[in-house]
Amino acid sequence: MLGRKTAVTGWIAVEEWALAADPAARDRYLQWFLLSPPTVQPLPSVVGRTRAVAERQLAAAGMAVSVTEESHPVVRKGLVISADPVPGTEVPAGTTVNLVVSAGRAG
Repeated sequence: MLGRKTAVTGWIAVEEWALAADPAARDRYLQWFLLSPPTVQPLPSVVGRTRAVAERQLAAAGMAVSVTEESHPVVRKGLVISADPVPGTEVPAGTTVNLVVSAGRAG
């Protein structure tokens, strides 16, 4: 992939040297690969859900999850305060979603 929004697609030939002991295969050969764009999907909204539910939803969508806890004066302990990338962003499977989960009130 060349970038987040750009991908190389189509067929590509890679020329290699044959390693076989067969005299007929002592020359070079071509190997073909089909390159396709990564599948992207909108990131599900998990803000306001419990940490466990958010992690399950993101895992089901093929995302990796990283969690940080922060004190929050209003949001109840264990609920997701924010997600990065923001919900609705088109992301490929395997993207790491950084969740901020409430640790409750400070003090």
